[in-house]
Amino acid sequence: MVEIAFRQPGIDIFSTWISWGINPTSIGMIDAQAFVAYTRNDGNLIAYTSPISSYRTSLKEGALSFPVYDVSAMYENNSITIFATLQLPRETIMVDIVWQKGQMYGNNVPKIHSLLRHELRSYGTLNFLSGNVKQGRGGKLVVLKSFHGIMCSISWGVMLPVGVLIARYSKVFKTTDPIWFKLHVTCQSSGYIIGLIGWATGLNVSAQLSGLSESAWPPLSFVIIFKEHNLESSPIVDLFKPKKLVGSKTSLTISSLEEIGMQSDLRLQYLENQIALATVQLKKRWLLVSMLSPQRT
Repeated sequence: MVEIAFRQPGIDIFSTWISWGINPTSIGMIDAQAFVAYTRNDGNLIAYTSPISSYRTSLKEGALSFPVYDVSAMYENNSITIFATLQLPRETIMVDIVWQKGQMYGNNVPKIHSLLRHELRSYGTLNFLSGNVKQGRGGKLVVLKSFHGIMCSISWGVMLPVGVLIARYSKVFKTTDPIWFKLHVTCQSSGYIIGLIGWATGLNVSAQLSGLSESAWPPLSFVIIFKEHNLESSPIVDLFKPKKLVGSKTSLTISSLEEIGMQSDLRLQYLENQIALATVQLKKRWLLVSMLSPQRT
């Protein structure tokens, strides 16, 4: 038999839940056998057991995978302490544990806890002989979040901007032709693919943590990726992207720019014609005034 007491300080008794549990099968939150405590709307502090099988758990009450006795909780000095007696297999020396806290909904339902990095590392290993707890360095979700951030940073912060800079500044040098064009295509294509991988990883993390319907980030990410896909594949961008002519010569002439240039030439020619016409009219009026004015003798 093992008697445990888990204390969580800095608690607002009317808006916070706390939890501590043992994971007998794996590391982290999934499959944890948890003890939960919080204050109900009627002011009663309750403590109960809750097996966790999903990241979307609402910490509903349920039986654990091992015998549990005398589960209770106490609030004192802005701290909640959970007490329990549990029966583990004989000769158990070390167990994987988890602990967490979060806010409450108004209907006595625990909200999802914070997703900050240190909150996702709220697990470790408890040694019953020494009483020491070794905190975990990071689980699957921490790794996925880091991977998502790294991939998106490489895509949006490095590959795509570098591809644009290469096309903008390297093509003016004849010695870089046609290498600059190949580098430009490689950077843009790689950046787009890496960005898609990072985006898909982010959706996976969001779905596991809070569900797509509970976050504003996934819809925004869909909009961003859709816009990026349109920019990468639309015919409009195809008109403005760098092109190569026969003989490996760089061409800065673009069909749309040619049309704009032709329109500008036509407008300039029209203005010149209007100025010439106005000049002729002024000359005629000046001659007419000269003929009608009295001559000095």
